[in-house]
Amino acid sequence: MCWSTDLRILVMLLLDTLPMLGNVLLLCFFVFFIFGIIRVFVVVLVAIVVVVVIVVVVVVIVVVAFSFSSSLASSAYSCGPGCCAIAAFWIFRQTSPPLGSSIDHSTRCTDQ
Repeated sequence: MCWSTDLRILVMLLLDTLPMLGNVLLLCFFVFFIFGIIRVFVVVLVAIVVVVVIVVVVVVIVVVAFSFSSSLASSAYSCGPGCCAIAAFWIFRQTSPPLGSSIDHSTRCTDQ
């Protein structure tokens, strides 16, 4: 038996099967292409949702902070520089000031 004849038969067999393999490769490429497009859209959609959630959270925090600072400016929690932030912390935690701390209610808050 000659190796060259066997090799020639094998090469001819592979060349004869290329059109059938082409259909399979085309189907695989189509499936990967469609799922790739879907994946890109899903990743972009998730990124957009994450950014929107972060923006909403930041806006809510800023609005709450400004509402606390504006309500504290006209409230009894006025004692001087830095006091508005301390009073906002107390109101936010809904606790009383620590023992031993004194608040001068006669002055207005100057923190803006």
